[in-house]
Amino acid sequence: MHPHIREAVSLLGSGRPGSAGGVGSEAEFREPGGISVVAGHIYVADTNNHAIRVAALGTLEVSTLEIKGLK
Repeated sequence: MHPHIREAVSLLGSGRPGSAGGVGSEAEFREPGGISVVAGHIYVADTNNHAIRVAALGTLEVSTLEIKGLK
């Protein structure tokens, strides 16, 4: 919710399906299914990409979460 215009605004995602990273509206998701905000990061369950995407609140840079050793 944008506090000045009192409307919901999209900070992340282009609206096109895909898995590209990028800043803000450059990023692509394929059916985001849930979000969580923890320690300055937004975590997005990107359902049909079978991935967790993460964006830093300060920059809105979106990338795919990678955990070494997890398959």
